[in-house]
This record gives sequence, structure tokens and C-alpha cells, in this order.
Amino acid sequence: MSRSGRSVPKNLTELRALLAEAPGFSGVIKALHSGDSAAVDGAWGSVCALSIAAIVAADEKRAHLVLLPSIRDAEEFAEEFEGLTNNPVHLFPAWESLPDANDPGDTVAATRLALVRRLLDHHRAAPVMVTSLPAILQPVPSRESSQKATRTLKSGDELSLDEF
Repeated sequence: MSRSGRSVPKNLTELRALLAEAPGFSGVIKALHSGDSAAVDGAWGSVCALSIAAIVAADEKRAHLVLLPSIRDAEEFAEEFEGLTNNPVHLFPAWESLPDANDPGDTVAATRLALVRRLLDHHRAAPVMVTSLPAILQPVPSRESSQKATRTLKSGDELSLDEF
């Protein structure tokens, strides 16, 4: 307990809970989770990640998207945020230059596609996705083209190599 009579948090999870109880913050959480807009004024640095962690903790069944202005901002935020949440944090990456359309080793394309598919899978835990404006502006395959290009193979299945 501090001299002011308030308890001092012992870890980041307790700090996140204290922020969620701060005057006005419950209104921010309620507004955002009901689809309205809200603002947290004066937050900078790690307080931004802490604020988002408190918002996510209030409704962990909902998917959350954190959009930042630059690729570097998104990468740094995702790193800070991982220490503040119990949820897995997924960084939706951007290409820093135009990709080669036929590059089978394109890890950015593979990660982007895996995360888009994750959003469509209602049987998985809701993700927390961190991304940047450049990443959001870059296209992903449509749901229809992705479904057409997907095959589910099970042990014992037989298929023609030409068809595959």
C-alpha cells in the first residue's frame, strides 16, 4: 500500500486491472465494445499498449485490431503489448517493397494469408492483431479465391498428382 492509501501493483497484470478501474476508462471500454468510438487522451509510449491491454482484457472473446501508422510502430507496439496481455498477439505484416508474385518462400504473404484465415475460423480463440496502415492497404486474396485454392488432406486420402 502506498502513502496515498492506494495499493501498488505487484505486476503488469495488476497494473492493467487498475487502469481498467480508473475514472472514465470503463466508459471507453463500454463504448468501444458496443461499436462506438472513444478516446484516451494524453497516452503515449507504453501507456498506449497498457490501455489496449485493458480494453482487450475486458472482452477476450472478441477479436481486436490495433492499427498503427507505420510498419516500425506496429512491430514495436506488438513487442510491448505481448508482455501486457494473456492473449496471443499476431503481427499482420506489410511488404516493404512489392513482392515477387511467384516467390514460394515469401514469408510475409504466408503470414498474411494465415492470419486472414484465422479471422475466418470461428472455432479458434479470438485474436489480437496488430498492424500498420501500409499492411492494411495491401491486398489479400478474396474469401472465395482462398476457399477455391484450399484443399484439406487427411491421412489415407488419395489424389492425382496432376490434379493436386
